[in-house]
Amino acid sequence: MSLQSYYNEFAANFADPDEKVCACRGSGWALSDLDTWHKCPYHCKANTPHPEDDCGDYEASHSACEIPDYTPTDEDMDAAQFKPAKPEPPKPLTEGEIPF
Repeated sequence: MSLQSYYNEFAANFADPDEKVCACRGSGWALSDLDTWHKCPYHCKANTPHPEDDCGDYEASHSACEIPDYTPTDEDMDAAQFKPAKPEPPKPLTEGEIPF
């Protein structure tokens, strides 16, 4: 079977109304053995992002990609003001010592 034949066969037959049988397993997207994603006509909702989307500007309107509001706590603010100690200066090399 050629790759094109496999692709066409998978794309035409992967979907099933029963999510336990469907190749997408209810997630809305199915990945073929050819590493191609296929949108499931039964389980992919309007706001189901593509599995490889990074939630960039284009996907910002999808609820699955929204970042929850974050308010720093007092503990976070204390940690932000912490300044690490200065590192120790390097020790001088002795005769015959390799510096790496």
